Amino acid sequence: MSVPLVVVDTSVVIAHLTAAPEDTPNGRILRACGTGSLRVALSDAALKELTEVVERLDRKGQIVSASRAFRAAIDLWSHGTLLHPDRLDWPTVVDRKDHWVLDLAWAATAAFIISLDPDLTEPTMPFPVEVLEPDELLSRLVL
Repeated sequence: MSVPLVVVDTSVVIAHLTAAPEDTPNGRILRACGTGSLRVALSDAALKELTEVVERLDRKGQIVSASRAFRAAIDLWSHGTLLHPDRLDWPTVVDRKDHWVLDLAWAATAAFIISLDPDLTEPTMPFPVEVLEPDELLSRLVL
């Protein structure tokens, strides 16, 4: 089986960076990206949102450690593919701030979107991509 291409939503990374235990499904997803068990699609919009949220949470002291944040960044970047998708309109996803996720998944022809955000996990996607929570993807792919 080929290595699946995924879009990792900011919610997964933030859940990993703010959780006390490091070996959660969110952390395991990021490590799978870092080891090449998953390929990850990245975009300028994804990196911008992630940077803004991490900076905001770090100012509040909610990030567990700088070293964990650095490892997460390395894990995403080491096997990531940077794309520059067009901005499209996705009426099935109410929160327009989440449209970058669909833009990226569409442009990358990603197999999965990994998210904890109900705005992404609940609606039906307008193209063939599965939206899964980290534990669902881990059990499906046996990672």
